[in-house]
Order: sequence, then C-alpha cells, then structure tokens
Amino acid sequence: MENIFGRITGDSPSNILGILGVDGTANLFLMNPNGILFGPNARLDVQGSFVGTTANAIQFGELGYFSAMP
Repeated sequence: MENIFGRITGDSPSNILGILGVDGTANLFLMNPNGILFGPNARLDVQGSFVGTTANAIQFGELGYFSAMP
C-alpha cells in the first residue's frame, strides 16, 4: 500500500465539490491549515484510508516535517 500526502499552501480553504479520489489502494492525507470543506455533491473515492487535517505540519519522528507553511 502507498501513501499520498497533499498540502495546500495558499490562504483559502479547500472546497471539495465533486469526487476526490486516488487510483488503487493508496492512503490519502490532505493538509490545509485554512480548512477543508465538503460541498453537498462531494464524494470520496478512496479504497485506502483518508485523513483530512487543518494542521500546518506533520512530523515524521526524527526524519523531519512535511509542512504546509511556505
């Protein structure tokens, strides 16, 4: 299984208005410190796990950070 990490570095929230998906069985991690909004027609098409967070960084132990801050 694979992991996909996505980050939004702008000043706006993410508006999910349609299908958000990945091919295969990958886990999807989406990070936007400004928010993640799902509209009435939003749909997840993810066979693995989905994690949405408003954190500004994810720490991987001593390996470092994955940051949404520019």
